[in-house]
Amino acid sequence: MHELGIMHQIIKTVDEVKNEQSLKDVEAIVLQIGEMSDVIPEYLTEAWLNIKGNCGYNDTRLEIERIKARARCLNCGYTCDIRNMGTCCPQCSGEDFKIISGKEFLIKEIRAR
Repeated sequence: MHELGIMHQIIKTVDEVKNEQSLKDVEAIVLQIGEMSDVIPEYLTEAWLNIKGNCGYNDTRLEIERIKARARCLNCGYTCDIRNMGTCCPQCSGEDFKIISGKEFLIKEIRAR
C-alpha cells in the first residue's frame, strides 16, 4: 500500500508548513485527488487513521475532495466527463482528446490556528 508512504510525505510537508508559519493546532488537511490518480482515497484515509496519533495530529481531520476526470476534444473543443466521452467525441466524432483534469494529487489547504 503506497498510500502509507504518501501519507508520511504529506505529514512531512504539513510539519514544514506548521514550523515555517509558527502554527499550533492543525484542524484539517484538505487534499484534492483526481479520479485518474494512482492514489486510492479510502486507503489514504485508512493510512491516516493508523498514523495520525503517532505524528501529533490526533485531533486533525483529513478531508478529501475528488476531482472529476475530464477531457477536451482537440477537434472541436468540446469538454466533458471522460466516462461520457467513450472512444469518440459526442459532438464531432473526433478521436483526439486531451485530459484536462482528474490526475491531480495535491494538498489544497492546511487549516490551522
